[in-house]
Amino acid sequence: MNRIFTFLKLTFICTFMLIAFNSTAQQVTFTDQSLLKVGPATATVPAFDKSLAIFCPASNTFNLNASATDKDGNTFATYEWYEVNSAGGADAIAGQTTIKLPVTNATPGYHTYRVYGIQDYGNNQTCKADEFEDFTVYVLPPLTVVATVANTEILKYCVDNLPGSTPATQAIVLTATTAFSGAQNSVAGLTNPVVGDFEYKYTWYKTALDGTKIGSALQSNTTNTYTVAETEIGSFKYMVEVVYTVKPACLPSYDAVVQQNNADAVFIVTPKPGKPTITIN
Repeated sequence: MNRIFTFLKLTFICTFMLIAFNSTAQQVTFTDQSLLKVGPATATVPAFDKSLAIFCPASNTFNLNASATDKDGNTFATYEWYEVNSAGGADAIAGQTTIKLPVTNATPGYHTYRVYGIQDYGNNQTCKADEFEDFTVYVLPPLTVVATVANTEILKYCVDNLPGSTPATQAIVLTATTAFSGAQNSVAGLTNPVVGDFEYKYTWYKTALDGTKIGSALQSNTTNTYTVAETEIGSFKYMVEVVYTVKPACLPSYDAVVQQNNADAVFIVTPKPGKPTITIN
């Protein structure tokens, strides 16, 4: 009789847990850039989706913490952690049975982590809910940046005849092109973004021929082009630093030296000549 009572009791509690333990559906789009600005690189809950956190490429190590109880106060003794795969299944994360899941060096792309709570009633009797909680993170991919100037552009000019200053001279425009570097992890039901779904900040610098930056930034905004207007006499190069704007100060930055014909482009500003002297012999 006691065994029947114990069985009925466990069945009732497990059924109650199935109702109380909520699962979370993931519906994420990248149509609105502002939706992605979710704050510091921690598993902070953003306002638009309670189970999505975005991490910079260099901040892809974090901890996920399950609750100690369900919403009705039932206490969990242990946990089972899983990661959802691209086929829609869930792969068990071996050795992770505690309230905290440490994630180290998550690869770029989506990752959905799943946790089940388990109660322990003694005498080797446990009860695991069929319902679960999902938490999705997105790790931004590293970037590849190429900066170029047109191969036909003449990069030497006189200081009093700046490129583009007169109809007879053409402006020298530098262009940065950004691409994702490497593949992204996929999760069933979520479409990975493309490079154009994000906004970037481009910061342009003038450098010495050895690559040392000269002065402060020439231009820093979300425009991927820079028009040269140098009036200092000498020979220079230019470079660009690119960062995601989706998270403030998202590091690292990705750099590129301006190229022309597959080589570092050298810009030469020559002085305006003075008057000649006349001698007689």
